[in-house]
Amino acid sequence: MSASSGWLSASCPGSQTSQRDWTGYCGLIDGYIGALEDVATRRTEMSDEVERGNGLVPVQYHQFDISDEDGPAGAALELEHNGLVRVADATITVMTGIHTGDVDVTVTLHEALPAPGSGDWQEIVEISAHAASGELTVRGIMDDLDEELPVLSFNGPVGYRLRIHARGRDTAVDLAPDEVTEWYFIQAWPAPTQEVTVLRQSDTYGASVHAH
Repeated sequence: MSASSGWLSASCPGSQTSQRDWTGYCGLIDGYIGALEDVATRRTEMSDEVERGNGLVPVQYHQFDISDEDGPAGAALELEHNGLVRVADATITVMTGIHTGDVDVTVTLHEALPAPGSGDWQEIVEISAHAASGELTVRGIMDDLDEELPVLSFNGPVGYRLRIHARGRDTAVDLAPDEVTEWYFIQAWPAPTQEVTVLRQSDTYGASVHAH
C-alpha cells in the first residue's frame, strides 16, 4: 500500500468513535484507496509496454496466422496439443470458433515478461516464436487486415515469446457471424525458446479440438 493510502486508512477512527458517525466517511476513503491501488497496478503492468494495437482480423476456415514470410515462425506443434494454437508449414495458426468472419485482436509488445491479461479469458497459451526477418505479424490467411497491427518482432530478428488469450469461441461455432463474437489478446516479448505452456483451458470448442 502506498504512503498516501496508508495515511488515509489511518484517518479512519477505531472502535472508540461511533461507527454510525464514521461509516459513510470511511466507506468513501476505502473506495478512494482501492482506486489508487488499481491505478498503481495498471501502471506497473504497463511499465514495460512498448506498443499496443487493436483491430479486426479476417478469419477463414477457423483460423488466422502469425508468421514471418522469410522463415519459419516456430517448431511444429500439433493442433491437438492445446486446441488454440498450432504450428505447421512454418506458420503459427490461431484456431477460432467461427468458420468465417472477423475477430477482435489486441496486441501488446513488452520489453520483458508481462503479467497475463486480466479479464475473463477462457484460453491462454504461451508459445515461442522466431522472426527470420524481424517481420513477425498477425495475418489473415486469405485477406489482408484493413489496418495492420504492430509487428510482434519489435526487437528485430530474434526469439520471442507469445502469450495468446482467447474468449468467445463457443458463441458461434462453425458459423459466419456479421458481428464480432470472439476476442483475442496477444502479448509479445523477447525470450529464448521454451516449451509450450498452457495457462488456461476452459472453452468447449478448444476441448473438442484437443480431443481429436
